[in-house]
Amino acid sequence: MDIILRALKNEISAILALAPTDNLHWCGSHTDLFEAAALVCTSFPLYTSAGQLYRVGPLIHELCLRLHLDEPHNPRAYLYKAKHRKYVRQVPFQQRYAQCLRQMPRPLFAMIRVGEGKEPPFSSSSPQPAAGMHVADAPDALDATHCEG
Repeated sequence: MDIILRALKNEISAILALAPTDNLHWCGSHTDLFEAAALVCTSFPLYTSAGQLYRVGPLIHELCLRLHLDEPHNPRAYLYKAKHRKYVRQVPFQQRYAQCLRQMPRPLFAMIRVGEGKEPPFSSSSPQPAAGMHVADAPDALDATHCEG
């Protein structure tokens, strides 16, 4: 699981390196994105550009800013929802992320769309590698975000 969390940290760090003016939009579940942020914050030290340690709230704020999401008034409510949905309707985010990671290098980037609107970056005929995590082909998503490696 450590490899999975490191991959998740690398993706979150790459998203934080993007500018809000890049016109990127998150097309996945808000709860999944916020759960990913909380996993990274509780598993690894992640620092702001000023050298301060990120906490969950400020990290969610920064992600919302870069991915043009309306920031929730209470992000912990999303984390509470994530905690209580596990094993009820779908497997936990970390397991779904691990399944996607086996098939593509950067699953979170596959849920980011460039341009206006929040339409999903995939069609109904696109491959969906893991149940509950709808993603597009990773190379297309990476090319569209101008983020290599």
